[in-house]
Amino acid sequence: MRKSELNLRIYAYFSNVLPLIMGIDGIMYAGPIADGLAAVVAIVMIRIEFSREEYRVNE
Repeated sequence: MRKSELNLRIYAYFSNVLPLIMGIDGIMYAGPIADGLAAVVAIVMIRIEFSREEYRVNE
């Protein structure tokens, strides 16, 4: 899953949930929250991928 696809899915979720809780302000907060969560997920996935044995340098 690409970061843009993940970001779109998170944004779609928050754009449906936050307006129910916060009204119009929820729609405005959905974008930055989705970007932040997508960045966190991407960083976690990168760390997991690069911690695999095949990426380690043999010394």
